[in-house]
Parts: sequence; structure tokens; C-alpha cells
Amino acid sequence: MNHIAMRWLVLLVLVSVLVASCSPPRRGRGGSKIDDSDVTIINDVDQLDDAHQHEDTPGIDDDVSIPPASCGNGVLNAGERCDPGIVSGPGACPTTCAAADSCQRATLAGSAANCTARCELTAITACIDGDGCCPAGCTAQNDNDCAACSSQTCAQLGVQCGQTNNGCGTTIQCGATCPNSGTCVGGQCQAPTNTVGNACTSAMTCNLGSTAICPTRDFKNGYCSKPCATQSECPVGSHCGGFADKACMLDCTLDSQCRDGYRCYDVDEDGRKECWPSGVGTKAVGADCTAMWQCAGGNDGFCIHSWPAGYCTIDCTNDDQCPVGSSCYWFSEDASLCLKNCTNDNSSCRPDYVCLENDFDSNVCMH
Repeated sequence: MNHIAMRWLVLLVLVSVLVASCSPPRRGRGGSKIDDSDVTIINDVDQLDDAHQHEDTPGIDDDVSIPPASCGNGVLNAGERCDPGIVSGPGACPTTCAAADSCQRATLAGSAANCTARCELTAITACIDGDGCCPAGCTAQNDNDCAACSSQTCAQLGVQCGQTNNGCGTTIQCGATCPNSGTCVGGQCQAPTNTVGNACTSAMTCNLGSTAICPTRDFKNGYCSKPCATQSECPVGSHCGGFADKACMLDCTLDSQCRDGYRCYDVDEDGRKECWPSGVGTKAVGADCTAMWQCAGGNDGFCIHSWPAGYCTIDCTNDDQCPVGSSCYWFSEDASLCLKNCTNDNSSCRPDYVCLENDFDSNVCMH
């Protein structure tokens, strides 16, 4: 078994929707105990033990006077038309509205403060001279705006989806569907809300049905997902992955496509990359931690949650793979981690840790 696979075996806890299996403790050569749960990065029992009891996400109420609790967190959550924390692009709250063509009137409705701001479009259907519109069915005889008509394309009109007037009284179709299962709002494609890989505070905030899950330990700002057995069960833009039990994972090809605290890599080694937690932080081996993303080490770095106040570490097979000031310690034939070096006494280790001799002529701090 290689070390990447060893470390990620405990992903079963996430992708099996909360299978919290325990293995008998193993003893390292230094005499300390470690088991598979010691090195898991996914142990979100608090969030996941009743995931199957959640109901579908409630609909949007445009008339609310009290904004949703998630309003302003920079993520377009279920129940929101927009979010003021999103500066620009899909999900940003509009401040002005412009009609896609001359045969529509645009009105700003709702408010950014309540995450309900949106542009409402009203079609002009009356044949009226001089309003710049030639509605369907009107002619030069009853509307002088139809006299010298120059039709426009969807691109010229800035319309991405749905139907619109080409400016000459003819309705044209702009695009068949929006990418990534997005929705068409006012002629513009909007990104889907809280699908796989999006931030979440609970499973109920994920738009993934009653089996949705929202792990938060090691998953910065939460990670929407749901269990799966086949690819068809996962939304567009995600795939069914994991180990013995599987869950939907967000597709990616570049790190830039992933949220803060995540990187794009093949964590389950099935040939497909996913946005997944990674050691993207600055804390060195041996430092305290509460989440994987606080530790350094990239895709091999993580936090041992079961050790006092957490312990940043990195997978290794030899000392060369460990940063300066740490050594590779073997707990068993197939389990080895980088541990912080220390002197012969415990003073150079954190409280609740002891300095033990390592097999590679060095001492390490461990619990």
C-alpha cells in the first residue's frame, strides 16, 4: 500500500456518509499509539450523523424583511437572489438594470441588504410610435418604430439565454441551455446555487436533496456533497468518487478553480481530479491545528486531530521528504509521518508531548 492511499483510507468517513469506523491501535517503534482515525482529515460526525433527515432547500422569498443568515457571506446560497459579498459576476447584487433590448422595460426590485435584489423585465407589447420598440405583430402602419428596422443577434443584444425580440418584432432563441446546469434569469446565465463543492453551513443549505451532506472539519467553510453509487447521481460538473463508499466530488483541472483551502488533485487516485482539502497553510510540522488547511505540506500535509490541540504533519517514506526540523517516524510498516525534532528532554516539545528517540538517529516530539 502506498502512503497516499494509506493516508486517505479514512476518507471512508466522509464518502460513506458518516461511517465512523475504528481500528485497533497500532504501536510505533517509539511505543506510542496511533490508529487510522489519528490521521483522518474527515471526521465530521457532528454535521453528518443525521444527514439523511434533512429536507430539501426552501424556496426564495423575495418579500422578506429579515435577510437569510447566510446573506453577505460571499456565496450564493439557497434562498438568495444575490449576495452583496460577491463583488462581480454571477451572484452579485445588481445596482442598476438595463433591458436586453428596446422592447423590454427593466426595473430594480428587492434589496442587496436582504439578498433579494434582482432585475425584473416587462415586455412592451403595445404598438406605440416613438418608444423605440417594434413589438411582435406591429407594423409600420400602426407603429413608426417598425418603419426602418434593423434586426440584431443575441450577441449584439447581450442576451445569453432564453427568448428575446430581435428589434424588428421577431422573437429569437438565444442559447439552448446554460452551462453547468445554470439557470436563465433575465436573459443572463446564473451559476447554480450550492451544488457539489460549494460552501455550506449545514446540509440543508446544499441544493442536493434530502441526502445532502456538509462536512466542515478540514473542509474550509463546508463542502456540499451527497453519497453516490454511480456517476448519474452526481450533478453536472462533479463526479462520483472516493473509496469503498463514494460521494460526489467537484470536478477541476486547475488549483485556481478551487476555493480557498482546497487544491485540484486526484485524492482517491481514480484518474480524475477534484477540488479537495489540502495543506495550504503556513503551520510547520508539530504546530497545533484545528484543520488541515492551516498546515503546510500541500496535498500530503494534514492535521492529526486526535493528538492534543492537533498536530500538523506530512506523509513521508524517508527523512528527505520532511521539512528541516522534522524527521520521518515509522509507526508501522505502512504508516509513517513527519514529526518535529527535539532535544533529549521534553522542554522543546509542546505541553502533553514527549521527546522520543527515532530510528533515524534523531528525536521527535509525539503524543
